[in-house]
Formats: sequence, C-alpha cells, structure tokens
Amino acid sequence: MIAVNDSHLKAIARAIHFVRSGISFSMTPTHREHIEHDIVLLDQIHKFCRQQITEPGLPMSPRPAAQVNNGEKDGPTNTKAAD
Repeated sequence: MIAVNDSHLKAIARAIHFVRSGISFSMTPTHREHIEHDIVLLDQIHKFCRQQITEPGLPMSPRPAAQVNNGEKDGPTNTKAAD
C-alpha cells in the first residue's frame, strides 16, 4: 500500500458498523468490553487515515500540545537576598 484513499475510509467505517452491530446483551461483559475497545481502535485508525488523506506524511499528535507555563516559577530562582 502506497497511499491511503477514500476507499480505505469507507472500509474502516463499514468495519466499525459491523463490529457495533455484532454487540449483544447476551455476550459476557468482558467480551463486550473487548469489542468496544476494538471499536475505539478502529475509530483511531479511521481518524489517522483521514488525516493522511488531507495531510500526507504528517504524523498524528498523540495528544494536543500542552501550553508552556511561562510564570515566575519557571527557570532558576535565587532565594538569597541581594548584597
């Protein structure tokens, strides 16, 4: 596979739908949890593929970038009184 395209997105969306439709209350809670976790993973793949189509080659950030705290507590501090 060289590039990701719309047909990949459609396939992942169908997979998510079929996995969701397969969940029933007759399953054990553990089995349901595993399937729900798989749905989350498929959704992450769907988002990654969509990003690769719109911005090829850029990696997805695992989390939004945190803002740096530029307050007075940052950097070295001198607790001694000036002479």
